[in-house]
Amino acid sequence: MMHGPDEKQRLLQEARKVLTARAPDPIWKRTIKPYQAQFGRVVRVELTRKMRIRVVDPRTGETLTEGPALGPEAS
Repeated sequence: MMHGPDEKQRLLQEARKVLTARAPDPIWKRTIKPYQAQFGRVVRVELTRKMRIRVVDPRTGETLTEGPALGPEAS
């Protein structure tokens, strides 16, 4: 099933509306154990609707750091 450029744009716009209306912030989160990555402790990694990534202390809820989800390697 092929979709033309207009249909693809319409689908993306609709998906963005659904994301904005329904998705909580963060839209994705994962608890990472010390043996899974080099954080040095248990942390929660979150992705926001604005495509920002946060590293959070899961016990206190404190945001340890936050920045753009895609770094220089995405360029």
